[in-house]
Amino acid sequence: MLAVESWKDEPAFIAAVVDRIAEGLARFPEQQRDDVVLLFTAHSLPERILSWGDPYREEILASVERVVQQLPGRRWVFAFQSQGASEEPWLGPTVEETLDRLAAEAVENVLLVPIGFVCDHVEVLYDVDIEHRQYAAELGIRLERTASLNDHPLLCQAIAEVVRRRVAEARVAAAR
Repeated sequence: MLAVESWKDEPAFIAAVVDRIAEGLARFPEQQRDDVVLLFTAHSLPERILSWGDPYREEILASVERVVQQLPGRRWVFAFQSQGASEEPWLGPTVEETLDRLAAEAVENVLLVPIGFVCDHVEVLYDVDIEHRQYAAELGIRLERTASLNDHPLLCQAIAEVVRRRVAEARVAAAR
């Protein structure tokens, strides 16, 4: 079995996220779009993964950096979502903590970009679309979410490219 180590900076993946952001920003009135703050999110994990040397946090943030390089001047923040119920510490900041901070800064419009999720599921459709949107509204913030990548042609291209490269690497290694 072959495994892909990382695809955090795969150009087609980054382009797909940028495309979804453009679509999401279009849902805000044109005169407000420049002031919309991007809130990138990924699923939280227990902090203990850091002691294992797990690159999860760094790779997610690297993907975010690649995306925002395509959006010069756009304000952005990052948070972890959907923390588990265990008593141990989880990666943060949370979406709620981040929204609290943005509300204290009088931010009115936020576009949540669930970059750590490639498809629709409960932690996007419920946690974001219902819980986080309601929490933001209580703070006076309009929160919209980018569409999930799902079957976006650029995501499909990114996956195909990563698989092609990995198979080619395996063939070279097997030929040695």
